[in-house]
Amino acid sequence: MQFTKAYKEAIARGELTTSFRTWEAPQAKVGGQYNIPPFGAIEVEKIQRLAAAQVSRAALRRAGFSNLQALYDFLEVVPDTQIYQVDFHYLGDQPVKQVDRTALPDGELADIVKRLQRMDKNGAWTRQALTLINAHPGVGARMLAPQVCAGGGMELAVFKRNVRKLKALGLTISLETGYTLSPRGEQLIKHPLFAAVATD
Repeated sequence: MQFTKAYKEAIARGELTTSFRTWEAPQAKVGGQYNIPPFGAIEVEKIQRLAAAQVSRAALRRAGFSNLQALYDFLEVVPDTQIYQVDFHYLGDQPVKQVDRTALPDGELADIVKRLQRMDKNGAWTRQALTLINAHPGVGARMLAPQVCAGGGMELAVFKRNVRKLKALGLTISLETGYTLSPRGEQLIKHPLFAAVATD
């Protein structure tokens, strides 16, 4: 699970124990322990899927939001968008040992390629977006969006929504500004299978 530095600091201070995600499918599991370098680690207690409007005031406070609108704005969602609420507790300032799951077998990579191809059915963009993010880590969406779709550009809101789809596949990581490829994203674009993803 990825957090901004400020969010990790607040977790370490005991101020935050909940996070909200726009995953297509859970990218964490109950009982899973995740490092938040350099501040130690957390353990997930509960994961639930709900509409953004159903988030309780208590959960908003545990995640550092003053109200629902602040949550909508941060996640760039509307009230009926299905999101994941992840509740966790801080384990302390020591990291936990992680199993290396970054190296994916060809079968799983092939499945990701098929999903990218389906995402491209109304216009090829996934290969271009991944290539741009790889070439320009930390560059904001406002600069990247005009370069997608064979240089024809993509609306900013659409680009951000599409990159969240790539993140849900575990291919990208959101930074405080812009994005970078995850280890599996880096593995994918270097693999011959990536050539099967449409270029235009």
